[in-house]
Amino acid sequence: TAAITSRFIDNDNGIERLRVSLGQRMYFDEQRVTLDANDVRRTKTLSDFLASVSGQLSRDAWLDTNYQYNRELGKAERYNLGLRYNPAPGKTLSLRWRYERDTEVAGAALRGPSRQIDIAGQWPIQKNWYVVGRQNYSLTSRQTLESLLGVEYNAGCWVFRGVVQHLTTSATDVTRAFFFQLEFNGAGSLGSSPLNVLRRSVPGYNRINDGSNPFSSDDDF
Repeated sequence: TAAITSRFIDNDNGIERLRVSLGQRMYFDEQRVTLDANDVRRTKTLSDFLASVSGQLSRDAWLDTNYQYNRELGKAERYNLGLRYNPAPGKTLSLRWRYERDTEVAGAALRGPSRQIDIAGQWPIQKNWYVVGRQNYSLTSRQTLESLLGVEYNAGCWVFRGVVQHLTTSATDVTRAFFFQLEFNGAGSLGSSPLNVLRRSVPGYNRINDGSNPFSSDDDF
């Protein structure tokens, strides 16, 4: 495997402003071992070409993009572009676009290109109250693949979280999950915790009882 990475570091604060990576794998022999007899490596010499560009564009904004190019077909195999705005703990908004050339759409038997848009965020709506959410929508099948909506309340010594999650598991099946948690700072919690789901679904998600508060004393809320 051959790869190269170049980084631009801000001398004033050490922030990684830009990272560019390029890579490719070279094969010297044919593939003889697979988990699936039909899943044999297409190429005999070179893998798909991979590229990645990411970095912190400003104090509050981040960019993350990946690209995979199929040399045999002369087409993009998959790529994604993501932007995130995170001005303070508890304040984050993200937008991501994904494309995959050949994939199953919501478990359907018919395979084809997949195009998705993914919007997520966590934001204070009133003092001590926060809203969290995510919408992952397939433009190809015109359906929601995953949606999440919840509220959080920070009372100082305790925190309440309520989250509803909607998942499309196949072309006809939908799964819904409900999380309700009452957390006492330093003394445990009651109910089902949605923290792992929130960290996975909302880029930049921050626990609202970690000591930070995006509201100042001058806020009108």
